[in-house]
Amino acid sequence: MTRIWFDVLTPKQALFCQKIAEQFKAANFDLAFTTRDYQQVVGKLNLLGMEAEIIGKHGGAGRYEKLLASAERIVALTKYINKVNPDLAFGFASPESARVAYGLGIPYYTGNDSPHSRFVAQLTIPYAIMLFTPWIMEKAWYQLDVPPKKIITYQGLDPFAWLQDFQPNTTILRDLGLEPGSDYVIIRPEEAQASYLHGLADELNPVTNPVIHQILKSFPDLPIVVLCRYEAQREVMRKQFGNKIILPENVVDATTLLASACLFVGAGGTMNQEAGILGTPVISCYPGGELLTEQFLMKRKLLYRFSDPSEAVSKAISILEKKSHYQKLHRERAQKLRVEMENPVDVISKHILAHYNKTQEYS
Repeated sequence: MTRIWFDVLTPKQALFCQKIAEQFKAANFDLAFTTRDYQQVVGKLNLLGMEAEIIGKHGGAGRYEKLLASAERIVALTKYINKVNPDLAFGFASPESARVAYGLGIPYYTGNDSPHSRFVAQLTIPYAIMLFTPWIMEKAWYQLDVPPKKIITYQGLDPFAWLQDFQPNTTILRDLGLEPGSDYVIIRPEEAQASYLHGLADELNPVTNPVIHQILKSFPDLPIVVLCRYEAQREVMRKQFGNKIILPENVVDATTLLASACLFVGAGGTMNQEAGILGTPVISCYPGGELLTEQFLMKRKLLYRFSDPSEAVSKAISILEKKSHYQKLHRERAQKLRVEMENPVDVISKHILAHYNKTQEYS
C-alpha cells in the first residue's frame, strides 16, 4: 500500500494534516505521522485521537538551542523514516522533514501561510515539489524567489480546512466552568519563542496583558480564558492574575471556545484567522509587522489590529460594551466570507494525488 508521511509540529498543523490525511485514507493510502516533544502539539494530537511517533524536541527561543534541536531531530528522523519507508511526504514549514525527505529521495510537498517566517521558508521550500498557500500570499513568495511554477494557491485561509464542517463540543465549556450561551473572552499570548519574533517578544511580558488588566477592571464578572503557549507564560499569568482568570493547564478544544466567545484577543496568526472566520470579533496585538492574513481580515472588517496596547484596550472595552451588536455584525460578515472560500484540503489533496499518480505512470 502507498504510504504518505506527515510531520506535524504545531497545533494548527495537527488540525490541518488530520483533514488532508482523511482524503488520502479515502484514496487507500497508508498514513504515518511524526511530531516532536512539545506540549502544545502532543496535547492537540491526543485531543484529536491522532497517533504520531514523537521524535526530537522543541528547541526553545535561542538560535543555538533551535539549531542543535533541529540537527539532533534530523538524525533521529532519518533513522525512523528510513524504516517507515514512505512513498511521499507532506510538511508545514518543517526544516527537518524537508531535509530528511530530500536526503532519502522521498517526494516532498509543503504548505505555508507564513512568508513572514523567512528563515524557515528558506530551509523548507527549496526541497519541495509544490508549495501550497493562500492566494493572498502568492506575490509574497515571489519576493522570496520561490519559482511561480512551484506555487499552488487556494481561495481560502488555512483554518477553513477544519472549520468548513466544524461542530462545537460544548463539553469543553462546562469543563472550564463556563455555561453554553454565556459571555466570556479568550486571550492568546504571542509565540514568544518563534524565530520570526526574535527580539520583538518577551515570554515574561506578554503583549496581551494590558488588555486583560483593563477587562478585569471594567468587567470584573466577565470570565477570561487565557490559552498560553508555554509554561513560562502560564506562570506569568498565575502571578499577575491568580484565580481572576481561567488558565487551562492542558491543551483544550480552542475552536469550540472561539466559536462562542464574545471577544478574542490574540497575538498570533492561526487563532486570529479562526476567530475571524467563525465570526467572533478579533483584536490582534501581534508584535511583529502586519501579517497578510491580518490585512485581509481587516479589509473584511473581521479583525482590528493595534500595536499600541492602550488602543487595543480601548477597542476591547468598546466591543464588550456593545457585545450583541458586534457579534451580530461579525457573524454576518463571516458568513459571507465562508461562502466565498475554497477548502485548502481539496486543492492540496487533488494536486498531490494527480502529481504522484503521474510520476508513477512514468516510473
